Amino acid sequence: MRDKIVYIILLTAFASAVFASAVYCGETVQVFKYDSGGKRDPFISLVGKEKAAAAAGLDGITAIQDIALEGIALDASGKYIAILNGEIVREGESFGILRVRKISRQSVEISLDTTNYVLELQQGETGNL
Repeated sequence: MRDKIVYIILLTAFASAVFASAVYCGETVQVFKYDSGGKRDPFISLVGKEKAAAAAGLDGITAIQDIALEGIALDASGKYIAILNGEIVREGESFGILRVRKISRQSVEISLDTTNYVLELQQGETGNL
């Protein structure tokens, strides 16, 4: 019985050494390539090229064209919040020259420096609020 155990241990050690040397020599390397089959690549942004610059956050905003209103929702306390350039904002918050003045169900009033703007959700973008 003891001889069988020693034999199994030696056989296992030998097989492990052979397998490890084959892996380290690159003999068992497999390369996998993603084939989309003509479908959209899930790792490419759905934001269009014209909105890609606007979707980079709220840092460095210099003009109204840099801002994209992506959504409006209610927070846990029942107040409206907005998603601008991928960031959640609330009334009264400021980001550089951008100040969020008022958020309603369909629009967000903002100011850039001293100029006021109203960003409105496009038709079809509203949910059941």
